[in-house]
Amino acid sequence: MLAKSKYDNEYIASCRRNAEEQLDLWTKLVKKSPGPEADDLEPRFMSDLVLVMDSFFAHRTRGAEDKDGNPINEVTMIRDSLHEHGGVFTGKKTIRYNVEDSVLGQSEGDRINLTAADLAKLVPAHFDEMLARFT
Repeated sequence: MLAKSKYDNEYIASCRRNAEEQLDLWTKLVKKSPGPEADDLEPRFMSDLVLVMDSFFAHRTRGAEDKDGNPINEVTMIRDSLHEHGGVFTGKKTIRYNVEDSVLGQSEGDRINLTAADLAKLVPAHFDEMLARFT
């Protein structure tokens, strides 16, 4: 697959709907079955949702996303931290990440323990940034 520098608006909107639907399903499930099992599963489900969001755009050109610490970069850093650093938030030398400007406020060394509330902020920020940079 060749690297993509542009995505159709409808494709990005479809990916966003997919992520929002998964988040909505989680919320409905927890309302029906609250408790410690849901609490234990939530960080895993939300981490997996971040991985899904990133995979929608796996072939994007990295130059178009810039390295200024934007929400796309934040998803990338979370992905790498989950895959390569045992779930400990780890920066990338190539990304100018500033915790104060980030969506989730993760600091280097924090254990990634995502919640539905975190994804309710990250999903729109990520997809808005994709629209701004890749259409």
